[in-house]
Amino acid sequence: MSTARTVRKRAAMLVIAAGVITGALTAPTAASAATVKTDQVRAGGMINVRALASSGSRRVNGLKGGMTVKITCQLVGELVRGPLRNTKMWDHLAIGGYVSDALIAHPLKRAPIPRCVAPASAADSIPPAKAGISTMSATFLTSIAAGARRGFHEYQVPASVTMAQAILESGWGKSKLTANDKNYFGIKCFGSPGEIAVSCHTYVTKECTKAGVCYSTTAVFRAYRSAADSFRDHALFLAERSRYAAAFKYSTVPDKFAAEIHKAGYATDPQYTTKLIGLMKSYDLYRYDR
Repeated sequence: MSTARTVRKRAAMLVIAAGVITGALTAPTAASAATVKTDQVRAGGMINVRALASSGSRRVNGLKGGMTVKITCQLVGELVRGPLRNTKMWDHLAIGGYVSDALIAHPLKRAPIPRCVAPASAADSIPPAKAGISTMSATFLTSIAAGARRGFHEYQVPASVTMAQAILESGWGKSKLTANDKNYFGIKCFGSPGEIAVSCHTYVTKECTKAGVCYSTTAVFRAYRSAADSFRDHALFLAERSRYAAAFKYSTVPDKFAAEIHKAGYATDPQYTTKLIGLMKSYDLYRYDR
């Protein structure tokens, strides 16, 4: 086999298609990086490398056909329908930033690309709970803080908002949905459990009309293997849906972020924003954003 043919077989192809690139996701650590060679360009111009999980997120770099890049890890993110495949996987580049795996053709033989994980220091240096609250409340907040902080580190969802939602949606971790299925946020199945949840279960729940009339009904909710999966799916759920895009303009303004996701339809309770902000203030959840 000729050298050129061997290179073509082992190399990966980066295909550039106008308007295909969208957002990306974390500042991770990973195992060994994998080299990907670009050997075909389907459309001209530059391909944008993004910083966050949003089609409008900040551009951090650009790639051209023929370049060689290194992929350090992959992360589940926003669905992209690309020229090679439709996928939610995003490739983190050694130079920083992300491109959709919908644009990357990998070598026929290669080791699997590792999943991205947040650096421990970014999520695990957890401040103590606010002084004066009950031991039970402090224990719960400590147990969910790392997952909430990773949600900000990977997807820019404020930790304080995530924690307030977890308190409210799970009843401080005591709801049946949380106890049985590790679902801390009341995320529904919508026909499938998605990329992270493992199944769907039906529960009695409460919904409210726009007029503020609340009633009991049943709904199908996602079930998870662990609390960590629930927290990650919550952040991803918000990041990949365009209706919540406006909230991400306020990733460092938790009260406004909470109001925007409520306005976008996260919950039908007309007091949802007020309740979230009340929890953030009462338990000083803002400390977990710092």
